[in-house]
Amino acid sequence: AQVNRLVLSNNSAHPLLLLAGEIVTGGKQDRVIGADRIVPPNSGPIDLGVFCVEPGRWVASSANFGSMGAQMAQPSVRTPAMTEHNQGRVWESVRASNAMVASNLPASEAVGLANTTSYAKVFSSAPVAKVVAQYGGVEGEQAILRELRSKQAVGVVVAVNGQVVWADVFASTDLLSRYWPKLLHSYVAEAMTSGNAGGPPNPEEAELYIGKLSGGREVVETDPGIYRRSDITGDGYRVFELTSLLPKTPFMVHIAKMKQ
Repeated sequence: AQVNRLVLSNNSAHPLLLLAGEIVTGGKQDRVIGADRIVPPNSGPIDLGVFCVEPGRWVASSANFGSMGAQMAQPSVRTPAMTEHNQGRVWESVRASNAMVASNLPASEAVGLANTTSYAKVFSSAPVAKVVAQYGGVEGEQAILRELRSKQAVGVVVAVNGQVVWADVFASTDLLSRYWPKLLHSYVAEAMTSGNAGGPPNPEEAELYIGKLSGGREVVETDPGIYRRSDITGDGYRVFELTSLLPKTPFMVHIAKMKQ
């Protein structure tokens, strides 16, 4: 058992897409996947390359692993895992996020979260669910999804307090739709833990942000015949592109862009 090692076997007849930021619960610690990847059918065991998002626990809570389900890690937690590959920095982000959530809750509700360091448990708790509901809840989530589908959108640009901070772009509207609940909840978590200073978002800034996906430095990792992952560094931003190399699917699957 190692903090940053979790292996997966894909026993199905279909390829599996995993995005950086997806949270795996259970075992001795909850963990977050550190990089986008495609797992071919009937393959494994494959080392996923994970980071702990539950500092302080190294005792098995369950004999099985599962998914956080309704949420991915928020952008400020995904960023150090993707860009720095630094466990300490991921823990710092988790602690800061959990502390900010607790400080924004009534004292009586925050007490219940004081005994956990688990990112997943904090954001799946009843007090936090109440706050998330203020951002529109399930109805708001579905309304946005209907609008995205009607416009055949394949991605979103995210602004918090008027500042563009992130973008997720997919190969198709259908793929965006499948990830939408998890993504939206991760964006809400970012808003909940970022204070309230700032104005409304600027659509022109969003257009400029998503229009720049190249940079001065690019590092490419390839799993031959399965996927290619590119890490592009630009002026004040990083872009991560995942391209499928599987037969009959040679196309870009996901792009994540973050400010730095």
